[in-house]
Amino acid sequence: MNKKLPFAAALCACAFATAHAQSSVTLYGFIDSGIVSASNVYDKATGTSGTMLALGDGISWGTSRFGLKGREDLGGGLSAIYTLESGFDVPNGRFAGTGIFNRGAFVGLQSERLGTLTIGRQWNLSDGTMVGPFFRGGYNLSVFRLTGFDEVSDLVDNAVKYQSPDWDGLRASGLYGFGNVPGSVASNSVYEAALSYASGPLNLGAVYHHRHDALAPFSSELWELGANYSFGRVRVRLGFGNSGYPDANGAALHAAVYDLGMDYYATGALTLSADAIYRKQFGTDDSAVAGRFTADYSLSKQTGVFANLGLLKNRHNSAESFYGDGLAGQSQVVANVGIRHAF
Repeated sequence: MNKKLPFAAALCACAFATAHAQSSVTLYGFIDSGIVSASNVYDKATGTSGTMLALGDGISWGTSRFGLKGREDLGGGLSAIYTLESGFDVPNGRFAGTGIFNRGAFVGLQSERLGTLTIGRQWNLSDGTMVGPFFRGGYNLSVFRLTGFDEVSDLVDNAVKYQSPDWDGLRASGLYGFGNVPGSVASNSVYEAALSYASGPLNLGAVYHHRHDALAPFSSELWELGANYSFGRVRVRLGFGNSGYPDANGAALHAAVYDLGMDYYATGALTLSADAIYRKQFGTDDSAVAGRFTADYSLSKQTGVFANLGLLKNRHNSAESFYGDGLAGQSQVVANVGIRHAF
């Protein structure tokens, strides 16, 4: 094959040269639920604040979900792939979000030598690069619950994503989300770029994200850096994010977040984790600090139990929260226990 062919043309050439194909379909998912206790949960609609005791979803690994993923071998190291995934809330059995496949719907081609090209509703590059290795995952008690940093983990509609093969530990990725706004190519569009590097115990990551608001000229911008290092049973993580985003009136705001974490693999079944998170609003005295402590015990390869403790303190007019709307200067304590099962 001519190595100078563009990526898409090379993939098509491999496809037409194939005489035999094999395909597979996999049903997968997990259920993640437990009991949540949170203090100072503020509801701005009623103006009340109090302790909440509830059954929650997505406490440990993230939103409960099920999905279908498939692969067809087209020969020559080329495969057709697809994923359809739905999130749901265990306490009430409802879909978590709008649409049936609210957590992803994409199709594409994957080449051993050229990488992967997919189109559809997909997770952004930050989620694939930063969440887990550098920022602690799980929906609640995480960096992406903080104002200006929700796009650390987010889905992008109408997206084209490319992920390179592994070049001696280095991977590069790019994503473009079409805005689908008549008369304006830029409005509501998203573009991202990411790099990751893995070498023995060391992992590095970097992501740049930009989203144009449909009401131009407002837009949001986020760039992130991460590093982790493993020695023995311990992994130390560091994640940093810098966010620029508009407030409700369109004024530009800027904030930074830092996440210093450690994972201790005590046994093959027990993992203990701790994170210290700091968010700073530039141009003000507002800041928030949070701590998260997690114990996760695997009963089997598919089933486990867990416990989380989260502490958050707002300073000055900072109004961050893990649960509820958040109230300036109000602190919050969260404790939860639960069970998860993968299939």
